[in-house]
Amino acid sequence: MNAFPPPGSLYAVYARYSTDHQTFKSIEDQLTLCRAYAERHGWVEAGAYHDAARSGATMVGRAGLFDMLAAADRQEFSIILIEDLDRLSRSASGAHGMVEEMEALDITVCTVSSGPVTDMEVAFKAAHNARQLKAQAEKTRRGQEGTVKDGRISGQVAYGYRRVVSLDGKNGLREIDPDQAKIVVRIFNDYLSGMTPLDIAKALNAEGIPGPRGGRWKPGAIYGNRDTGVGILRNRLYVGINEWGRTVTKHNRHKGTSIAKVTAKADRLVIEVPHLRILDDEVFQAVQDRLEARRSNPSTFRDKRRPDYLLSGLVRCGVCGRPYSVVSDKLSCIGSAREGTCDNRRRVAREDLEAIVLMGLKERLLRPSLIEPYLEAHRVELDRLNAAQAAQSEAAQARVKELTRQIDNVMAQVLAGRAAGPAADVATRLFYQEVARLETERQAAERQVRAQLRPVPPPMDAETVVKRLNVLLDDLRLALDGKDRDAQSARDQLRALIDKVTITPIEAARPDKRGCGPVRVTVEGPLTALVDLADPNRVIQHSSRPGTILDLAILTFSYYVDYIPEDNRLDEQTYVDLATIARLLDDSDIPVTRRMIVDALAAADGRDPGCPPDYEPGSPHVARALNATRYLAKAGDIRAVRFDPARSGWVWNHIDRSDEAWIQRAMMAPVPAMHLPIPVIRLSAPEAAVVIIGPRQSDGAALPTMGPI
Repeated sequence: MNAFPPPGSLYAVYARYSTDHQTFKSIEDQLTLCRAYAERHGWVEAGAYHDAARSGATMVGRAGLFDMLAAADRQEFSIILIEDLDRLSRSASGAHGMVEEMEALDITVCTVSSGPVTDMEVAFKAAHNARQLKAQAEKTRRGQEGTVKDGRISGQVAYGYRRVVSLDGKNGLREIDPDQAKIVVRIFNDYLSGMTPLDIAKALNAEGIPGPRGGRWKPGAIYGNRDTGVGILRNRLYVGINEWGRTVTKHNRHKGTSIAKVTAKADRLVIEVPHLRILDDEVFQAVQDRLEARRSNPSTFRDKRRPDYLLSGLVRCGVCGRPYSVVSDKLSCIGSAREGTCDNRRRVAREDLEAIVLMGLKERLLRPSLIEPYLEAHRVELDRLNAAQAAQSEAAQARVKELTRQIDNVMAQVLAGRAAGPAADVATRLFYQEVARLETERQAAERQVRAQLRPVPPPMDAETVVKRLNVLLDDLRLALDGKDRDAQSARDQLRALIDKVTITPIEAARPDKRGCGPVRVTVEGPLTALVDLADPNRVIQHSSRPGTILDLAILTFSYYVDYIPEDNRLDEQTYVDLATIARLLDDSDIPVTRRMIVDALAAADGRDPGCPPDYEPGSPHVARALNATRYLAKAGDIRAVRFDPARSGWVWNHIDRSDEAWIQRAMMAPVPAMHLPIPVIRLSAPEAAVVIIGPRQSDGAALPTMGPI
């Protein structure tokens, strides 16, 4: 060990206290004591470091200690002065390691109580401090056990109770909170009546009743955990039984983490507290029986693979902003369906919404008059970004040269100053640390130099862009119904074109309690992604969203479509149409297309063959065709065979013929002069759709409107 440091030596003082129950005055007192000791010996202070409310059992989170050790590596002082050794570490291995590291740096660890520490003192005090930690933990546990045996509660205040302040200073006293106790009784009765924890939470939130922590109710707080016994439905305190010690906390001092482990039943303390009973034993046991029955017969829903769909995670409610998710086979607002906090009860079929979005991209957005003004701006922005990246690359090259020079200088100093002894070993280690730091920085700069510039696309006119995009979107739409790998790739490419889809209810004259009604579907996305998709030499051919390589998503589009779902309830006309369509399906050797159905319905109405019907979405014959085919498809009588948009159609399910066989038959038939896509979604009048294109707004402000189309 080092001898007693002489006067004039530089010292660093370190102070620490452990818990929030102490104050910063403890730090000040330690610093004052250490400075008085140093003044008596003529030492000069080089720095003061401290950690407040940090345990000595671990080094995690002790910023002051790390700062001091870094200064020690820089040889800024030769003494570390502390009140006692346990200020550095309370663990035996931690104290030994730290003192040995300082000894290698020729730094003396000195305490006010005993001066420079010796090997014997380190071993003794480290073992003593470690034992003190265990003794303190055992003492705390004994105190908690005593509290529980005395009929008091150790831990947080459970829901349904409130803290009682005792004049004799005893803690852990509880009494029943009458208002919260009524909610506890209600929760148990509601659960026994068949309501789920989700239903109960939604009802409590709808009534504005605060949860256990004053916030919103969550199903997990009600259902709880079977192993740890947490959760309102599992808390035995409600029947006057305090079960303490179900879990024990294990700490990892190296990682600074802790984990709760379930203890054996023999190690738990069970005390009756009849003054805290809220429920009858029969009610509580009935709830436990139902919980156990659900655990023994779990739902198979979680075992099923939830299919990923085109708009997963992109759909939002226009009222509350919460996500739309599949609930009972249709997309619904989570705030309304699961939390009861939103008035938007409108539900939309997933397939219908996907069709609205895909048709909207083609019919509403792909217009030369909208695309043309922004093609040149797109090229200008690419030029600007490439120029900026070229400048960054040039700066990175200069930085690589400078770092290489610094590394060579450091290595030359190591080779020139190599000598024997502890001091030389420390210096060499520090030199190599500096080399490692410089090498890491140089590698980062080299990666920046190697970054390739984004090629600027050749000039394209709007007509070409629109034509290419129409073909690509048709191909991607067909791929969605293809093999899994093709469908996943198509989903990725189409999702890159969409940022958000918002569903906002439209007021209806007669509200439908089933959630069926008109909605406004607003689609937002990056226009740059569409332009890039039309470039035959595009470099982004992966599922990353625009902006992950270079921030090119500077222009966005937004359009909305008012969607009015068809009423699936049958009327007299629908029965007539079903008979017409059934005869058409019986007589056809190929899939029956939507156009064929519309023509058949028009012929049944006596329309002149020389006067074709209206094939536009929302027209009477198209709406009747859609209503009838949806009814048959929902009943499982027919299915859609999708491949070529001009030949895709409906077939009977009872005919023993594969989709491949139907496709082969359809390919041999003449291509119709005009086709209608499947499914056709009835949209509102053309003037109901508005397209907005402009720069991305960071503050959420509206984009400039291009006008109705």
